[in-house]
Amino acid sequence: MKKGTLFTIGNGKKVYEVVGRFGKDIVLADTSENGDEVLIYGPTELQGLIDEKHFELVLDGKKKSGGKK
Repeated sequence: MKKGTLFTIGNGKKVYEVVGRFGKDIVLADTSENGDEVLIYGPTELQGLIDEKHFELVLDGKKKSGGKK
């Protein structure tokens, strides 16, 4: 999972964004205006929640390509 990846939870009522890592774990942050909640999951645990449809992928974070040509 890359930074910027977006997931919905709760029938699309909440959107979370992958904002970074804490060790090997993945940190997701609530994207709502008043959101002050973060979720931390191990990679295997998060993949299981995606497979079980607790989280739904909205947007896959992509690395921006840039630099000199």
